[in-house]
Amino acid sequence: MDAEWFARRVALADRRPARWHVEVGLDEWVNVQPNRRLRDVLTARGYPLTYAEFAGGHDRLCRHDRLGDALTGLLR
Repeated sequence: MDAEWFARRVALADRRPARWHVEVGLDEWVNVQPNRRLRDVLTARGYPLTYAEFAGGHDRLCRHDRLGDALTGLLR
């Protein structure tokens, strides 16, 4: 499975009543471009979306620091 399969799936699926929060750490270099593509697909489909890129990786400390921003974006 390639890194952008989810973005393609979202692009082709029926639109759902959902709000999205997508973020990626810039140290997660393999995931940066696929997450940008997903952001672009969600935006083009008109989904409510918050998106963030941050200095960090895919670890518990970064997830803990980012949780408040994620919840704020989803609960607006």
